[in-house]
Amino acid sequence: MRYARDFADRRRVGHGQTAMNRLYVAESSPTATGTVADHRLRLRPSQLGSVVLALAAELGVVGASGASGVSAPALEPALAKWVATTARDLARIAAPPSWSPETRCRPRRTRWSPH
Repeated sequence: MRYARDFADRRRVGHGQTAMNRLYVAESSPTATGTVADHRLRLRPSQLGSVVLALAAELGVVGASGASGVSAPALEPALAKWVATTARDLARIAAPPSWSPETRCRPRRTRWSPH
């Protein structure tokens, strides 16, 4: 419950807070999380891996652009647009300069591997 409250608190603008957090969801079936997302992408299960790889590559995550032998395939125009827009928005997130690009882009609770 604490995390849910923290999330909700950061969604409220006011009391000196001028910005709110955003939620991005790419999913192959409807979820409760997706219904409250600011940016939601519905896709087929077979597309999820490609979208994740493309987003990671766009954000400059080491190993996401073929270094591990796996490269993001070309995406359909609508998916490519979502990835580009999302990456551009996520790149604006302020992180301490001491953080490496990999740390800034690393998912916190999600483990995903193309293998």
